[in-house]
Amino acid sequence: MLDKHLVKFKNFSTSLKVVIIFCILIVLWMLSGLISHNQNSYEIHKDNTALNYEIVNSKSIEKAKILNFTGIMESKNQIDLTNEVSGKVISILVNDGTKLDKDQPIIALEKKDYIDKLNSVKENLASKKVLYESALKLSKRGLGSESNIAEAKSQLFQAQAQLKLATLDLDNTIIKAPYDGVINQINIKKGSYLPAYSKIGEFISDKVIKIKFDVPYNQYNQIKNSIESFIILNGKKVEVPQIASLSEIADDSTKTYSAEIITKNIDDAFKSGQLIKVFINVGYFNAHKISQSTLSIDSDGITGVKVINNQNIVKFLPVEIIGEDSDGFWVINLPQQVKIITLGHSYLKSGEKL
Repeated sequence: MLDKHLVKFKNFSTSLKVVIIFCILIVLWMLSGLISHNQNSYEIHKDNTALNYEIVNSKSIEKAKILNFTGIMESKNQIDLTNEVSGKVISILVNDGTKLDKDQPIIALEKKDYIDKLNSVKENLASKKVLYESALKLSKRGLGSESNIAEAKSQLFQAQAQLKLATLDLDNTIIKAPYDGVINQINIKKGSYLPAYSKIGEFISDKVIKIKFDVPYNQYNQIKNSIESFIILNGKKVEVPQIASLSEIADDSTKTYSAEIITKNIDDAFKSGQLIKVFINVGYFNAHKISQSTLSIDSDGITGVKVINNQNIVKFLPVEIIGEDSDGFWVINLPQQVKIITLGHSYLKSGEKL
């Protein structure tokens, strides 16, 4: 059919062909304008759609408010290991980091002088016993006085005290673990001479751990009323005791308050000096779940959300984030039921009526 029209078109006069082509061009131009008009309307429609807003009727649920801090673990029982008697170091029996039972030997000092002293004290004690017994016999015969007996008895008691002291000094030539724990560091060498009460190393108990962390001023009162403490260990939540102490005076340099938790060393998993996250539950609050994009920041830098009240007026309400999930935040300080603007809030001003 198209071929027939082309044959007819060829048979037209030249002037008629020009008129027909001109009309076709006019029609095409008008159609192009119509198409252009339709495209602009669509874009305007898109822009208007972007200015629309969405509202979610949100109802709060009870949610724990968890504060988290970075803490450092320390041994609760950590002492400087010292020697009670002077002497030359003849043997160091353990290495740094060795776990020890109570009274297990650590360092041996030379004994000779203390053995000699003990033998001398024993001889002196034997002599004082003889003198005391002789004074008693003389008194029975009426040949001794009460003062002689008292003097002999006093010398006997002194000799007995000297024996206890000499025995203790000899025993102290072996420096032992004061309790179950770990010898953290030994500061002396074999062959060195130690005056009495020298610091020879550090000894710690690995049974009880102290977790220390700093609390800023704005969280101080919340921490005082906390109801639960826990840490994350190897990916698992591990409950620990409540805060054992919280300082009343802030540190001059950091302006924070020192807090401590005392806990047993669970399965010997805690190490002194180890950093760990501490989580403190300070209470349960009515919280709303929102997406991150719902949050707004006002001109004062305060974080909040925009809501619609019963008069359909936009309001900006400050919020506090108390938790985070993979799909949003948990916020508090909102009414239990509230209409939250979740889309288009960036284009709406507080006080504007919708």
